[in-house]
Amino acid sequence: MPAILRIDVDRAYENRVLHYLRVNQELFVGIDSLGYLKPCRELIKDLNNRGIKASVFFQPFTVPNKEFAMDLLKEG
Repeated sequence: MPAILRIDVDRAYENRVLHYLRVNQELFVGIDSLGYLKPCRELIKDLNNRGIKASVFFQPFTVPNKEFAMDLLKEG
C-alpha cells in the first residue's frame, strides 16, 4: 500500500543559538560548515539509500543553498 511522506524543514541548525540567530535575528546566511540543514541532509541521504521518495517543504529561513537544492532536484 503506498504512503505519502512529507518532510517539513523547520530548523535551520541543530544548535539553538545558531538557529535563533538565523531565524529571529537574520544575522547570517546558511553555512554548511556550521551544520546548516545537517539533519535534513542526513535524512534525505538515508531516504535515497533506501529508495524512498518524499516531498520536502522548506520555511523561508531554511531554504537550502543552491548546491543542496540542485542535489534534491537531481534525486527527484
